[in-house]
Amino acid sequence: MGFDKLTTSPSLHSPDTLMTRVVAAVPRTDFVVALPPEDHRYYAARKSLLRPYDRSICVADPDQGIAETLKLLAQTALAEEYDGLIILMADLPFLTRSHVESVIKIFEAFDGERVVRATCTDGDFGYPVILPAKVLPEFEALTGEQRVGVVLANHSVKRVNIGSKAACMHVNTPEDWRKI
Repeated sequence: MGFDKLTTSPSLHSPDTLMTRVVAAVPRTDFVVALPPEDHRYYAARKSLLRPYDRSICVADPDQGIAETLKLLAQTALAEEYDGLIILMADLPFLTRSHVESVIKIFEAFDGERVVRATCTDGDFGYPVILPAKVLPEFEALTGEQRVGVVLANHSVKRVNIGSKAACMHVNTPEDWRKI
């Protein structure tokens, strides 16, 4: 897009950014934000948007594709003995805390043993998706631009309709940016 969409305010009348919106949607402080390495051109701007208590990890080589980020997050969740890993993309401008909480609630209802994923009103899969800890070692096989769907293909997924299109409305193009 020619600029860092995560740290740029979408409007002159809005002080927030895509990154601050998604961080605000997380209902708990026990989360980790994946950032590029400290020498990356977007690192400082993204890091500055985090609250003092927000944790972050740096993906050593983000140019190797999204799989590197997913693997690092899975490794971190396993090392810290989390019950699971919630994956929340930072380019979902309309996702709210309520949406995220509804997916967490269903994950907890299944005692953290089932993959749970938000769906939009039209039934399309979106984010967040929560994977139990027992599934996380499968992330090691991901390469390049392989996404979470590769891992999910091997598992039954509990769909959670969040009642809007917010879970599926990514900002990926200049046209998407203009819409927000």
